[in-house]
Formats: sequence, C-alpha cells, structure tokens
Amino acid sequence: MKLAIRSGGAADIDEVLALFDGARRFMRANGNTTQWVNGYPSRANIEDDIARDALMVCEDQDTGELVAAFCMQTWPEHTYTEIFEGAWPDQMPYGTVHRLGCKYQGRGIGKFCLRWAQEHFGALRGTQIIFR
Repeated sequence: MKLAIRSGGAADIDEVLALFDGARRFMRANGNTTQWVNGYPSRANIEDDIARDALMVCEDQDTGELVAAFCMQTWPEHTYTEIFEGAWPDQMPYGTVHRLGCKYQGRGIGKFCLRWAQEHFGALRGTQIIFR
C-alpha cells in the first residue's frame, strides 16, 4: 500500500463520514462508549475543517481508496494552554491532530498520518486516534 496525504475537500465529505461511522462502530465494539458520541464528528465538523483548510485525507495511491482522514489544526488549541501536573517542553508552534480515523487496522496508516503531521508541522500536541 503506497500512501499519500492531501487536503480534503467537499467531494470527500461523504467518504469521510462513512470512514468515521466505521471508526465509531469499531470503538463501540471494543468497549469505547464515551468518545465520538451524539453524531460527532459530524458533517458540520468536516465542513468547518474544509473551510479552515484543516481536513486531511490519506489515500492508497495504488487504488485511489481513501483510507484515513483527520483534522490537522495549525492554530493554538485552547485546551492545551494550561497543563496540570506537568508542562510542555517548550512553547514553540505546534500542530494538533484531531479526529483521526483509519479504515483498516494494523496496516500502519495511523502511524503514517502522524509521521506526516510531525514532518510538516513539527511538534504535535494531544491527539485522539481511532483505528478501525
């Protein structure tokens, strides 16, 4: 599987929603009942990510199949302003990966996405990763 990441757009919304639905099913089947509830992430979340140029999709270049999607936030995250019982190693600019969902488990897709994010944005903070 040869993977590539690109910015997502309106044409990707339905496929991303289906991928996230699968990730939710995987979480529920494996005992995670507290994350991604009440329709989150929603079409509105994905549309907002697109408007901010933050939706990233990962495709298998051999087949064109969309195998992962995530929000690559490059602006400061308010929930990471203050840390209790610890500290960030520095205050350098950072990226935050949100809503990473993968279509397949055990193929290194999530790792590929996180490595891409780190290579392109340096420091990363607080990720929530769901594999399906």
